[in-house]
Amino acid sequence: MSRAMTWIVLSAAVAAAAAGCSSRRSSRDDLYSRLSEEPAAFDRSVLEGRRIVLDPGHGGRFRGALGADSLSEADVNLGVALYLWGLLDEAGADVRLTRSADSDFLTDGSSAVQADLAARTALANGWNAEAFISIHHNSNIELDRARNGIEVYYRDDEAGASLELAEEIHLHLARNLGIGDSSIRTGNYFVLRESNAGAAVLGEASYISNPGVEKKLMISTRQRLEAEAYFLGLLGYFSMGVPRVEPIPFEADTMAIPSSISFRVGRGAEVPVDPSSVRAFLDGSRVDAAYDPAAGIISLPIPPDIPNGTHSAGVSARSVKGATARSAPVRFTIARSARFILPLPPVMEGPGEYRMSLRLLDANASDVADGTAVAARSSANGQWR
Repeated sequence: MSRAMTWIVLSAAVAAAAAGCSSRRSSRDDLYSRLSEEPAAFDRSVLEGRRIVLDPGHGGRFRGALGADSLSEADVNLGVALYLWGLLDEAGADVRLTRSADSDFLTDGSSAVQADLAARTALANGWNAEAFISIHHNSNIELDRARNGIEVYYRDDEAGASLELAEEIHLHLARNLGIGDSSIRTGNYFVLRESNAGAAVLGEASYISNPGVEKKLMISTRQRLEAEAYFLGLLGYFSMGVPRVEPIPFEADTMAIPSSISFRVGRGAEVPVDPSSVRAFLDGSRVDAAYDPAAGIISLPIPPDIPNGTHSAGVSARSVKGATARSAPVRFTIARSARFILPLPPVMEGPGEYRMSLRLLDANASDVADGTAVAARSSANGQWR
């Protein structure tokens, strides 16, 4: 009996020791190990038809950050973006990539990173996306190999749609990547600042300079895991009922002044729009607008005395669940013809030489738009016409 009891006690002790060892997991054990959420539990139909642009950062001559074992950020960014593209496409989203290969946007003879950023931003803006996500992986100037963290940046000083998207992306990256240090920050990055998307964020999901992260991201399934975390963030964002906001087409470049510019506002994920949330903007300033909830139309009046030149109009609306949508800016040009010619005092440029300048005004006595073609001549009595 005593020998049997001894065996039982020893077996229990061994089991307890084994259990203790298994419970002492390091942070590296959780890093990019598994999803803590099940994507199938979410309603993917909320993504149907939503216009999303994915921007895999760097590429081509721009390699981005490098890991200790020379893994390139540009390659990982693209791998994550391609997996995310597939997930979104399967869910019915209208999803585009700024690049689908290891390439940059430079023309022959150019090497400026600003030119690359401007070209990819112009491409993205041509799609009038509802959501823009620039995918990156971080490093640090001090090259502290132990450093790691999640950083999600949203368009600078925009506490609306971009912040809401950043919050959802951050939430699901933090839940699923096994990284404890995480933050949401405003970002004045070029691709965010110049984006016309309804919501724009830049994600630094982890530090590729960290050897543990680099080792994980060398495996394609770990890149897919990160893509799934982004996917969950987008599902969460659009599940809040982001309204669908579309401009109603009109003649964009015209000599006539449109009386109004209209936008169609529809439900997202079958969530009603909050009528009190509708806002209209002309050249960045808020203006009064008429909203017909039954028709789902917002009409933004254009003042008859609006100055000549290029202008922009836009609207925003929020669902009753608190999800904000912002339209892409609608740009139009007012170019009234010249009606009056005002000679300015001549300027002497040399002996017997004078430079004559004319000020050209429209019927409202406002300066005509730059680039307006005007022919002027002097009559015999010295009057200009």
